[in-house]
Amino acid sequence: MEQLAPDIRALYEKRLWHELTEKLLTLDGTVLSNIWPHIIQFSERLNQVKLVILAIKASEWQDPASARVFLENVQATDIQSGLLLRIAIGSQSLKQGNLSEATQMLEAAQKEVEVLSDLDSVLYSHLYGALAEVHKAKKNPELFYRYSLQYLAYTSPEDVKDRENLAFQLAVAVLVAEKIYNLGELMQQPLFKSLEGSKHHWIYELLHLSDQGNVREIEARFPSFPQELKTPELIRKVRILALMEYIFKNDKWLLEFNELGGVMDVPENEIEWLLMKAMALELIKGEIDEVSKTVRVTWLQPRVLDSSRVHLIQQRLGEWKGTVNEVLKHLEDQSKELLE
Repeated sequence: MEQLAPDIRALYEKRLWHELTEKLLTLDGTVLSNIWPHIIQFSERLNQVKLVILAIKASEWQDPASARVFLENVQATDIQSGLLLRIAIGSQSLKQGNLSEATQMLEAAQKEVEVLSDLDSVLYSHLYGALAEVHKAKKNPELFYRYSLQYLAYTSPEDVKDRENLAFQLAVAVLVAEKIYNLGELMQQPLFKSLEGSKHHWIYELLHLSDQGNVREIEARFPSFPQELKTPELIRKVRILALMEYIFKNDKWLLEFNELGGVMDVPENEIEWLLMKAMALELIKGEIDEVSKTVRVTWLQPRVLDSSRVHLIQQRLGEWKGTVNEVLKHLEDQSKELLE
């Protein structure tokens, strides 16, 4: 124990295990790796989940194969620490390029985590972060996006590594994912704000334009997009977002094809297909009348409310209140006439 720093050695000698654990957590991975032989001498005295966190930190500077061996030699003594350790080993397996094995390990851990309660949030953070990486490797943007949002929900902002790069990857994922149209879910994340004014500011603007359904502006910028976004599917997605925004902003549910053509910037013969696509994705519900070339919308997928949408709803409520007051006044006047 003589090789430990004096402040750490003092906490050890006083048997202040909680304080000692917190002090160890402030050290970087290389230091933890160097003093690990000493840590394991009193490891049973420490909170076991935090012991595994220390082991994960100590393994981070190593190559994936060495890190995996290191983690496999850590002794976990309870359910939570055992699960966290398996998740960490699964992450190293993924880094080694063993996608199939990593998927099996992490999905098995996920099944156990989801039936347990009162787990430390760090388990969810590591699990969902690892699953997000698995689906990024599988090129599944929808699941990468979903698990990343869950990871962010359980992770303190200061613990999210490479925030700007993750925000960029999520912005790309939400744009290319076939079934995700609720862009506001990402735009309200504090992480997303890291793109504003950065080298990725263009995609920050692109998400705002897409969420607003600004088809013409996006078509104008289309040639400058990277190849992964330069797809007809993205333009189609923005057209459907334009439809959704138009329905939300306009207090009318019977829409004519000729007005929708202007909204989505498409010829009339493509409108019905886009409406059917939106219905198939359960973004809207309604009935299409091919004869009269109209659509009656009965339901719209709820929108994430930014300040402009909140203002619009407040304005509508004010108008509705005014209408109700007028009707009540009219009924009161009618009642007076009947009583005279």
